[in-house]
Amino acid sequence: MAITLLHLSDIHFKHYINDTAVFDLDNDVRSSLERDLTSLIPQHGKIDAVLIGGDIAFSGTPEEYAVADQWIAKICSIVHCDKEYVFPVPGNHDIHRSSISEIVSEIQQKVKTLTKRNDIDTTLEKYLKDSRMMATIIAPLTNYDSFAQKYGGSLSENRSLYWEKELNDGQNLIVKIKGINSALFSNNHDHPTTSPLIIGTAQCTIGPEENKLNVILCHHPPSWLADGAQIQHDMCERASLLLFGHVHTLEIQRIDDTIMVSAGALQPERNDLNWIPSYNIINLSLPSSAAAHHVSITIWKRVWDRQQMRFVSGSSGQPSPSVSYTVPLKYPDQLPVEMIAAGDTLIQEAMAETPEIVRTNSPDPMRALAFRFLALPYHIKVRIAANLNLIQESDRDLSDGERNIAYFERVRTAGKSKDLWDQINAETGESDPNPF
Repeated sequence: MAITLLHLSDIHFKHYINDTAVFDLDNDVRSSLERDLTSLIPQHGKIDAVLIGGDIAFSGTPEEYAVADQWIAKICSIVHCDKEYVFPVPGNHDIHRSSISEIVSEIQQKVKTLTKRNDIDTTLEKYLKDSRMMATIIAPLTNYDSFAQKYGGSLSENRSLYWEKELNDGQNLIVKIKGINSALFSNNHDHPTTSPLIIGTAQCTIGPEENKLNVILCHHPPSWLADGAQIQHDMCERASLLLFGHVHTLEIQRIDDTIMVSAGALQPERNDLNWIPSYNIINLSLPSSAAAHHVSITIWKRVWDRQQMRFVSGSSGQPSPSVSYTVPLKYPDQLPVEMIAAGDTLIQEAMAETPEIVRTNSPDPMRALAFRFLALPYHIKVRIAANLNLIQESDRDLSDGERNIAYFERVRTAGKSKDLWDQINAETGESDPNPF
């Protein structure tokens, strides 16, 4: 068995109104990708998870995320991946720049002068422990957060800003993915040397666990981060696969026993002279018993060919359309990993001490229910919450996102999953069979 990932980044969705859609010059690229995936899926089988490495939107507006949601749903249908297995992280284009207040601008300017890890960690703790200050700093990412919450990728729910998830192939391969927010202090002055981004120790560290393949997903590569050399070292010590965006060129390199991949950009900015759309399909599998405690990583690089005006193999001129690596697990156990049953929580996973475990070969009703509920417009979520008696007096002190979390947790605690599913069907006019 294996786990197959679709790795996209830098989609830069814009919103076109009515007849202005003729100016959506990237529509042909997206359509070509859809055709490319349709032709490849018979070879690769279903995609288990879609990883989006940031810059989903172009300017971080709700309208752009609405367009992104529609296209993501189409891609999930093509690759036979349930929409709740889309895992995004934010990029610099996911910042709503007009929401950067004067106080946030001052904080950004101060933070982006920090170069020492201890100073970065101390400053982050100071800001993020204060709930009001946290809300102020995260405000430019509010639209992104509303988009990401239904995918289990909300960053405002966790003051460490990251999320962690685990995928299980149903047999003995467990993949732990950590999604990092490198865009928190992003602004118009971002620069790899004069105005770098920061992430801090808590985000760049992924815990060592026996017989798990660690993967890190982040928009900005280490070269754009303060203390980047040390960050890259720390990531490579714990993770076998690093996935980045931002740099609009598809690159793969091996650093000792870690594979580092820059996805390239699916829809780059057209003033970029190296404008070549690209994406990756990544297969993770355990090799034969002769290579115990190792994992195989195979990457199919798909790159836009200007002459043919379609996606082709990124390994042109090579005997194989893919590149493969065998790397040791960072922390192997002495015994084979046994199959781990799927967890039934989605909403609290970013705040939990251990990430959710998902068996990719079997449906997870609670995960599907969470996606359906969180994808609803806010006023409908509130109406359903009222119908199911989920609203409490203490909710007035919570943000919209925190209320959504609270409602769903109360559904689980009260055993109202079946009722919530029926309520969603009634509100949306859908007739999805109730798994509860």
